[in-house]
Amino acid sequence: MPIFFFAIDNGRYSTTDPKGLEFRNEEEASREAVQAITEMAVDEVPDGNDRTFRIVVLNAHKQSLFECEFNFKARRLSPD
Repeated sequence: MPIFFFAIDNGRYSTTDPKGLEFRNEEEASREAVQAITEMAVDEVPDGNDRTFRIVVLNAHKQSLFECEFNFKARRLSPD
């Protein structure tokens, strides 16, 4: 099975999995990235008023194949 790497940025730090994960194909790896980013957001939001989470799926040659991003913004609005 092909190996894919996840480059993860949670707004505080970024890292790329050094070992990679096996998935049947790019679509399966992309679905896992979407699931992972939603779990990150649930675990870490709210933690401040502005936070961006990003995961990039890379192939075995470290080429970017898929990207998902979750942006959280909280701000007070002035009444009219």
